[in-house]
Amino acid sequence: MPIHYAAQWVHPAQALARRCREGVLATQSVQWPGVPYASYLPYVCDETGCPLFVISALAEHTQNLQANAQCSFVVFDSSDATTERVTLVGTAAPVTPSPLLAARLARYQPQTAQFLALGDFSIWRLKVTALRYIAGFGRMGYSDATQWQETPCLSLEQEALWLDQIKTSGDQRLIGIDFDGVDVYRNGKLIRYGFQARPLDTDALYATVTKQLDTQ
Repeated sequence: MPIHYAAQWVHPAQALARRCREGVLATQSVQWPGVPYASYLPYVCDETGCPLFVISALAEHTQNLQANAQCSFVVFDSSDATTERVTLVGTAAPVTPSPLLAARLARYQPQTAQFLALGDFSIWRLKVTALRYIAGFGRMGYSDATQWQETPCLSLEQEALWLDQIKTSGDQRLIGIDFDGVDVYRNGKLIRYGFQARPLDTDALYATVTKQLDTQ
């Protein structure tokens, strides 16, 4: 049966990926040929919503990716009683991050600097080529890479500028902005404030972010 790809599933899939912090990576096993190898991994989304992993060269999933870059990554919110989940399909490869991308990773996962200093850890990015999104019974579908790439995203340069400009109240510290929400550190915890509706452009996004933070 041919797969019908529809753009309507991209927005909820990206929103879920940006809201969650960990998932399950499935790689092609080298140890057991023909068998998928699944492993838990924390991650951080880049500006486009693609997952970034900091992984060791000694890890089995890393060795699997070095042999076969094709993989999938399942994301779900374990604290949510709903069945919402997304499987991101694509290829993973090591990346040398720009200073702004490295800074974004460090804001979300400060401990990664210690891992990278060990020498055998590196940063990998899953380039999404397709996805399967499931929100519950009767609400599910597929989207492809073109539909994923056509969604608006905030550039790393613009995010860095806004992080410097936008002031937060109390003990909140703003660490990330995207078209689906904002992330702050508050009382030592990473908290996500999602938007009820996705802004249409960067001007609307800026207004939505400032309004959201003013109400917290």
